[in-house]
Amino acid sequence: MADYFEIDFLGVETKKSGDAIALRYEKDGATYIHVVDGGYVDTGKSLRDHIVAHYGNPTFIHHVVATHNDGDHARGLVEILEHFDVGVLWMNRPWIHAAEIVDRFETYNDVDRLRSKLRSAYANLAALEEIAERKGIEIREAFQGAAIGAFRVMAPTRNRFLDLVVTSDKTPEAKTETSAFDGFLTTLVEKAKSAVAYIRAAWGAMIHRGANLHMTEGVSFRTAWNAPSREGWSPATLLSTGSPSIKFSSSVVRLRRPPWCGTWNRSTPGSCRPAEGA
Repeated sequence: MADYFEIDFLGVETKKSGDAIALRYEKDGATYIHVVDGGYVDTGKSLRDHIVAHYGNPTFIHHVVATHNDGDHARGLVEILEHFDVGVLWMNRPWIHAAEIVDRFETYNDVDRLRSKLRSAYANLAALEEIAERKGIEIREAFQGAAIGAFRVMAPTRNRFLDLVVTSDKTPEAKTETSAFDGFLTTLVEKAKSAVAYIRAAWGAMIHRGANLHMTEGVSFRTAWNAPSREGWSPATLLSTGSPSIKFSSSVVRLRRPPWCGTWNRSTPGSCRPAEGA
């Protein structure tokens, strides 16, 4: 089969902006599976079952990304790490940088004490660290420019991350009123959401409207290019005519509409039909 991708966004029952994303793609004959955030605990179980059911019952996940500490993003990843063998866990842990930032706090002069406070403040990430260490999963930091499979991290820089740790309301001495950690890691999910926003702005009425497009499998929406068909799958592809596609390169993800796509049958996956004369 030619190169393809599929990205599945599972619904997270929250009024905030929780995420639980699975993606699978083939590039140069090799297939890769990533997970970006896992929602809450129950969402993580649904995400696990979704991967088993639709990604060929794999035992190995190449990359797992925890964008930040919030429970509607990080807690569900416990289930993913426990159930699957994982190649790399990507997350930025504030406490391992305690020695670098301790001088920026008025009431902290002990590195170990600050490190302990930060691990307590970011308990969801600390829990993932404990599982990774127990299972021998490599942990890498996701700073700007890091390559996660076919994708690259756009933000934050290392210095920006340390600034956010100091000013976050999760840090005891912080004076900011809002959490600076919300959305600090721009990874695939941010790129995908930006792509959706781009399509909405460019194609207007062609977009299926509504905040959530819940399918029978509980998926908010799914977008795919050249992906294998799923029997019984009813995707909400965002577009009533045409399908967005994401093209990979070494450093960027680009969005385009396939020029050969004419009509789209929303009830049938992979049904982007060639336009007349294409």
